[in-house]
Amino acid sequence: MNEKDKKKLFRKNTMMSIIITIVFLIVSVVIGRLIEKLREKTNEIFDAKLEKITIPSPTVFYEKIEKGN
Repeated sequence: MNEKDKKKLFRKNTMMSIIITIVFLIVSVVIGRLIEKLREKTNEIFDAKLEKITIPSPTVFYEKIEKGN
């Protein structure tokens, strides 16, 4: 292998590694955004469920105990 071939091979390997790095960064950003959207949707679902669940105040329990006696 002469110097010219080594330089070409080095340049090719460098370009491939740069391309792989850029693709990896783009994929990680896309995955991060998808996870963020999923978290927002699950938070909306949980918020909706929490709004439907109403916890009665303690006075309701005391009134039931008094009526039972």
